[in-house]
Amino acid sequence: MTAILNEEPPSISQITPTAPPGMQRIVHRCLEKDPEQRFHSSHDLAFALEAMPDSTITTPSASHAQQGEGWRRRRITIVGTTVLVLIVASVLAYIWLRPQPVPRVSNYVQLTHDGQPKYLVGTDGARLYLGLGNYNSRSVGEISVSGGEPVKIPAPSAKMQAVDLSPDGSQVLAVDQQSITRGPLWSLPVLGGLPRRLGDTEAQDATWSPDGKMLAYSNRGELFVARADGTEPHKLVALQSPNFIVFPSWSPDGARLRFAVSDNADAPSFLWEVSADGTKLTSPVSRLAQAP
Repeated sequence: MTAILNEEPPSISQITPTAPPGMQRIVHRCLEKDPEQRFHSSHDLAFALEAMPDSTITTPSASHAQQGEGWRRRRITIVGTTVLVLIVASVLAYIWLRPQPVPRVSNYVQLTHDGQPKYLVGTDGARLYLGLGNYNSRSVGEISVSGGEPVKIPAPSAKMQAVDLSPDGSQVLAVDQQSITRGPLWSLPVLGGLPRRLGDTEAQDATWSPDGKMLAYSNRGELFVARADGTEPHKLVALQSPNFIVFPSWSPDGARLRFAVSDNADAPSFLWEVSADGTKLTSPVSRLAQAP
């Protein structure tokens, strides 16, 4: 399939030296990389095949002429079918292998007008869940996807940094930043109810697993995994100071975790990967660009 997209095919004469030049031209046109250079329809192809001169057929008699005409028609059918199969295979290979187009913003709509700093945590399709404010006064809010002003979700502290939305969209995971870098983890219900402290966890960043049953969180240079309620924590990764871990993220199957590692908040980060059971650590997977 790679060759179909990127390499010129060998001439048919290399496979069948006796192929007439007209046939070589037709096959070459069927295999053109540019669709505009190929036949536009099977009728065009059939016309080209029928118009191709046949110097190999002689007509010493009417019987021989009829036999030659029959062979010519069979040959056209065989070659035409083969060429069409090649065309279909080429089109399918192009569809499968062509790179996805780069996403482009075609339009945007302003949803809020309060002028306050905020960032997106997640969405359930109907509502957007946001982190609001700056370090001195942080909170968690929600708005409709159609816009409006954010409505705050009840929280036990004025320094709650929202970090994740549960897979079922019912809870926001937040860090009560009692210090600059970390604090207790809380679960904030979005449909009513009381906030809940998640075990004895102390975290800088955190995320729930895709099935909502596990919790991954970082504390400076250490990465932990626990049950979703914060119980039964165990350490997966421990890095030497001054490294710190942020932005943990689960693979879709929940088998691996990736996270960013940096020794300075203003320095570029490196992306690491570890298996969910801590048995395999890969460092680094790639380098993350520094934010402008």
